[in-house]
Amino acid sequence: MNTFPNECLNIVSEVRQLLTENPEWIDRYADYAEAIEANLDNIISMKKRFNEWSPLYLYMNLSKAKGDMSFSLRYLGQEVATLKAGSEQIKISTQRFDDKNLRDFNCEIQLSDTDWRSAAATKLRRHFSASPKRTNLSGKRNEEHRIENTLLAEFSKNRSKNKRLSNIQPMKIAGVAKF
Repeated sequence: MNTFPNECLNIVSEVRQLLTENPEWIDRYADYAEAIEANLDNIISMKKRFNEWSPLYLYMNLSKAKGDMSFSLRYLGQEVATLKAGSEQIKISTQRFDDKNLRDFNCEIQLSDTDWRSAAATKLRRHFSASPKRTNLSGKRNEEHRIENTLLAEFSKNRSKNKRLSNIQPMKIAGVAKF
Protein backbone atom coordinates (compact mmCIF):
# COMPACT_ATOMS: atom_id res chain seq x y z
CA MET A 1 0.00 0.00 0.00
CA ASN A 2 1.34 3.44 -0.94
CA THR A 3 1.56 5.56 2.22
CA PHE A 4 3.16 8.56 0.47
CA PRO A 5 -0.12 10.55 0.02
CA ASN A 6 -0.94 10.09 3.71
CA GLU A 7 2.56 11.19 4.71
CA CYS A 8 2.18 14.35 2.59
CA LEU A 9 -1.20 15.13 4.17
CA ASN A 10 0.29 14.61 7.64
CA ILE A 11 3.12 17.05 6.84
CA VAL A 12 0.61 19.65 5.59
CA SER A 13 -1.44 19.25 8.77
CA GLU A 14 1.64 19.57 10.93
CA VAL A 15 2.76 22.74 9.13
CA ARG A 16 -0.71 24.28 9.50
CA GLN A 17 -0.66 23.49 13.22
CA LEU A 18 2.82 25.02 13.61
CA LEU A 19 1.73 28.19 11.79
CA THR A 20 -1.34 28.46 14.03
CA GLU A 21 0.90 28.15 17.11
CA ASN A 22 3.57 30.51 15.70
CA PRO A 23 1.85 33.26 13.65
CA GLU A 24 5.02 35.38 13.72
CA TRP A 25 6.45 33.08 11.02
CA ILE A 26 3.80 34.30 8.58
CA ASP A 27 4.74 37.93 9.23
CA ARG A 28 8.47 37.18 9.07
CA TYR A 29 8.20 35.42 5.71
CA ALA A 30 5.86 38.10 4.36
CA ASP A 31 8.62 40.62 5.18
CA TYR A 32 11.18 38.40 3.43
CA ALA A 33 8.93 38.20 0.37
CA GLU A 34 8.56 42.00 0.27
CA ALA A 35 12.35 42.51 0.50
CA ILE A 36 12.97 39.98 -2.26
CA GLU A 37 10.26 41.45 -4.46
CA ALA A 38 11.84 44.89 -4.04
CA ASN A 39 15.14 43.42 -5.33
CA LEU A 40 13.79 41.45 -8.31
CA ASP A 41 14.67 44.05 -10.94
CA ASN A 42 18.21 44.33 -9.51
CA ILE A 43 18.65 40.56 -9.48
CA ILE A 44 17.51 40.25 -13.10
CA SER A 45 19.68 43.19 -14.15
CA MET A 46 22.75 41.72 -12.42
CA LYS A 47 22.22 38.28 -13.96
CA LYS A 48 21.95 39.74 -17.47
CA ARG A 49 25.55 40.92 -17.15
CA PHE A 50 27.08 37.42 -17.17
CA ASN A 51 26.35 33.91 -18.42
CA GLU A 52 25.79 30.80 -16.39
CA TRP A 53 28.38 28.29 -17.62
CA SER A 54 27.36 24.67 -17.37
CA PRO A 55 28.29 22.64 -15.33
CA LEU A 56 28.51 25.60 -12.94
CA TYR A 57 25.08 26.75 -11.77
CA LEU A 58 23.77 29.81 -9.98
CA TYR A 59 21.98 29.65 -6.69
CA MET A 60 20.70 32.42 -4.44
CA ASN A 61 19.57 31.95 -0.88
CA LEU A 62 17.02 33.94 1.10
CA SER A 63 19.47 36.27 2.84
CA LYS A 64 21.34 37.07 -0.41
CA ALA A 65 18.07 37.71 -2.30
CA LYS A 66 16.92 40.25 0.27
CA GLY A 67 20.34 41.62 1.16
CA ASP A 68 23.65 41.90 -0.71
CA MET A 69 22.32 40.00 -3.75
CA SER A 70 25.39 37.89 -4.45
CA PHE A 71 25.09 34.56 -6.24
CA SER A 72 26.44 31.21 -5.19
CA LEU A 73 28.24 29.33 -7.96
CA ARG A 74 27.95 25.56 -7.54
CA TYR A 75 29.44 22.49 -9.12
CA LEU A 76 27.77 19.12 -8.49
CA GLY A 77 25.61 20.96 -5.95
CA GLN A 78 28.60 22.13 -3.90
CA GLU A 79 29.38 25.83 -3.58
CA VAL A 80 32.73 26.59 -5.23
CA ALA A 81 32.63 30.41 -5.61
CA THR A 82 30.61 33.56 -5.01
CA LEU A 83 29.65 36.07 -7.72
CA LYS A 84 28.88 39.67 -6.88
CA ALA A 85 27.77 42.32 -9.35
CA GLY A 86 29.14 45.77 -8.71
CA SER A 87 28.33 48.91 -10.64
CA GLU A 88 31.26 48.33 -13.01
CA GLN A 89 31.92 44.60 -13.18
CA ILE A 90 31.10 41.13 -11.93
CA LYS A 91 33.53 39.81 -9.32
CA ILE A 92 34.17 36.17 -8.47
CA SER A 93 35.73 34.89 -5.28
CA THR A 94 36.65 31.37 -4.18
CA GLN A 95 38.20 32.41 -0.85
CA ARG A 96 35.66 30.70 1.41
CA PHE A 97 35.88 27.50 -0.65
CA ASP A 98 39.57 27.14 -1.56
CA ASP A 99 40.26 24.27 0.85
CA LYS A 100 37.18 22.28 -0.19
CA ASN A 101 37.73 23.00 -3.89
CA LEU A 102 41.23 21.55 -3.60
CA ARG A 103 40.15 18.62 -1.44
CA ASP A 104 37.01 17.70 -3.39
CA PHE A 105 37.83 18.71 -7.00
CA ASN A 106 41.62 19.02 -7.12
CA CYS A 107 41.13 22.70 -8.00
CA GLU A 108 44.12 24.84 -7.07
CA ILE A 109 42.72 28.06 -8.62
CA GLN A 110 42.12 30.69 -5.97
CA LEU A 111 40.30 33.93 -6.76
CA SER A 112 39.69 36.98 -4.61
CA ASP A 113 37.24 39.53 -6.02
CA THR A 114 38.53 38.79 -9.52
CA ASP A 115 36.85 40.12 -12.65
CA TRP A 116 34.47 37.46 -14.04
CA ARG A 117 35.91 38.04 -17.54
CA SER A 118 39.55 37.73 -16.46
CA ALA A 119 41.93 34.98 -17.57
CA ALA A 120 41.97 33.57 -14.03
CA ALA A 121 38.16 33.32 -13.89
CA THR A 122 38.15 31.71 -17.33
CA LYS A 123 40.69 29.18 -16.06
CA LEU A 124 38.39 28.33 -13.13
CA ARG A 125 35.40 27.84 -15.44
CA ARG A 126 37.50 25.63 -17.72
CA HIS A 127 38.64 23.54 -14.77
CA PHE A 128 35.04 22.73 -13.86
CA SER A 129 33.95 22.42 -17.50
CA ALA A 130 36.44 19.58 -17.80
CA SER A 131 34.12 17.80 -15.33
CA PRO A 132 36.59 16.85 -12.62
CA LYS A 133 35.51 13.89 -10.56
CA ARG A 134 34.88 14.50 -6.91
CA THR A 135 38.04 13.37 -5.16
CA ASN A 136 36.53 13.39 -1.69
CA LEU A 137 33.40 11.25 -1.58
CA SER A 138 33.20 10.94 2.18
CA GLY A 139 30.76 12.71 4.39
CA LYS A 140 27.04 13.20 4.53
CA ARG A 141 27.19 16.71 3.02
CA ASN A 142 28.91 15.52 -0.17
CA GLU A 143 26.21 12.91 -0.64
CA GLU A 144 23.53 15.54 0.00
CA HIS A 145 25.09 17.88 -2.61
CA ARG A 146 25.24 15.06 -5.16
CA ILE A 147 21.59 14.07 -4.64
CA GLU A 148 20.38 17.68 -4.72
CA ASN A 149 22.31 18.31 -7.93
CA THR A 150 20.88 15.19 -9.58
CA LEU A 151 17.32 16.10 -8.60
CA LEU A 152 17.64 19.71 -9.77
CA ALA A 153 19.11 18.58 -13.10
CA GLU A 154 16.15 16.27 -13.58
CA PHE A 155 13.62 18.92 -12.49
CA SER A 156 15.20 21.50 -14.83
CA LYS A 157 14.51 19.52 -17.98
CA ASN A 158 12.06 21.53 -20.10
CA ARG A 159 10.53 18.60 -21.97
CA SER A 160 8.69 15.66 -20.46
CA LYS A 161 10.34 13.24 -22.87
CA ASN A 162 12.96 11.30 -20.87
CA LYS A 163 12.02 13.28 -17.76
CA ARG A 164 11.32 10.97 -14.85
CA LEU A 165 9.34 13.51 -12.81
CA SER A 166 7.00 15.47 -15.07
CA ASN A 167 5.27 18.75 -14.20
CA ILE A 168 7.91 19.90 -11.75
CA GLN A 169 10.56 22.63 -12.06
CA PRO A 170 13.08 23.91 -9.53
CA MET A 171 12.15 27.10 -7.72
CA LYS A 172 14.06 30.06 -9.13
CA ILE A 173 14.37 33.60 -7.87
CA ALA A 174 13.45 36.05 -10.62
CA GLY A 175 13.62 33.09 -13.00
CA VAL A 176 17.43 33.27 -13.05
CA ALA A 177 18.92 31.47 -10.05
CA LYS A 178 17.95 28.33 -8.20
CA PHE A 179 16.55 29.35 -4.86
